[in-house]
Amino acid sequence: MSKRVNFLFGFFSLFGLIGLNYFSTHDPSYLSYFAFFAFLANFFVARIDTSVLDERYYEDVRAAKAFAFDVAIVEVTIFFLINLIMSLYFPAAILGHISVALVAICYASLITTYGIKLYNLEKR
Repeated sequence: MSKRVNFLFGFFSLFGLIGLNYFSTHDPSYLSYFAFFAFLANFFVARIDTSVLDERYYEDVRAAKAFAFDVAIVEVTIFFLINLIMSLYFPAAILGHISVALVAICYASLITTYGIKLYNLEKR
C-alpha cells in the first residue's frame, strides 16, 4: 500500500469513538467499535520508508512481532484475572459486556503496539 493510502486508513480509527455510545444505550454491540482504534497503527506504519526492504527491515519486523506477542501474553493474563475477579462479584450479564470491551481493546492495542514498535525500530 502507498504511504498516502496507509495514512488515510488511520482515520478509520475515529470509528472507535462510536463505542462511547454504550454508556448511553447500554447495548453491548457498541463495545466492539473500540476495535477500530487498531487503525491508529497506520499513522505510524505510513511514516516508514518501505522502498528498500533490506535485511534490517525484516529483523525489525520480527522484533516488533515478538514485542507485540509479549504484550499479548500480559494482556491475556490481565484479561483472565479481571474476568475471574469480576465473576465473583458481578452477574454474568455484566461480565459479558466487560468481556466484549476487553477483547476489542486488547485487539486494538496489539495492532497499535506492533505499528509503534516497528516505527521506533526503523527510526533508530
